[in-house]
Amino acid sequence: DEKRYREETINCIQEYDASIQIVEFEDGSGLINAKETFDLILLDIEMPELDGMSAAKLLRKQKVDAEIVFLTSYEKYIYDAFDIRALQFLKKPLEKERLIKVLRMVEESLAGIERIELMLEDETCYVKLKDIVYAEAYGDGLYIFDRMGLVYEERRGTIKKWAEKLE
Repeated sequence: DEKRYREETINCIQEYDASIQIVEFEDGSGLINAKETFDLILLDIEMPELDGMSAAKLLRKQKVDAEIVFLTSYEKYIYDAFDIRALQFLKKPLEKERLIKVLRMVEESLAGIERIELMLEDETCYVKLKDIVYAEAYGDGLYIFDRMGLVYEERRGTIKKWAEKLE
């Protein structure tokens, strides 16, 4: 939640790889209400409105499979982090080397996941193929539905191609 820690973390991530897309929130409620899908979620424990541990539990109830890493000074929650399948528990102040190690771990785990490029409200998104529930042809359009309830417009494919992709 603290701006200086967010800025420090963002700078470290961008130094590691400037192409990583970053979305930041001041508290857990912003994250819970976000329409984006994430590969990695960095959470503080103590935040206004909705704390990080509660946000993580809600995300897991929603079947969000993103890697979750806690970045906090509250070590007493380290065992609770394992209950929500957290990848790591990093202490404040941020140790750059440990964060880079986490980023590499996430990259390695994502390397084998097939992603496709789709459009969501005129914005290009990369969606994990395993997150797509079904495709629907309607009028002149082809629409792809994911497990989070988002609807993407497909401009290049056909329903036949999608039927093959989705088995």
